[in-house]
Amino acid sequence: MNLYLISQTENNDYDAFDRAVVAAESAQEAALIHPAGYGDEVRPPNKKCVDDMWCYCYPRHNCFNNSWVTDVSKVDVEFIGLARDDINPGVIVASFRAG
Repeated sequence: MNLYLISQTENNDYDAFDRAVVAAESAQEAALIHPAGYGDEVRPPNKKCVDDMWCYCYPRHNCFNNSWVTDVSKVDVEFIGLARDDINPGVIVASFRAG
């Protein structure tokens, strides 16, 4: 398992993520991880989104997909090291610009 810094500069508004450290097997897998920790396979059940790959749902808000980028090609991915053997794929830490 590898560690990657994922970042984006497309969505510079408030209430958006700008970067995260994630654990993934490859750079391609890292780019598919949403900094909120919800990807296609782990988003909460019964939540509807415009684009399921980029979905983040606050507990008390409607589901929205504007907290990150909607185009995976806009995600910059940088290898930063190897993860410990006991680390599962997903978000380690993320940076969120609250408004």
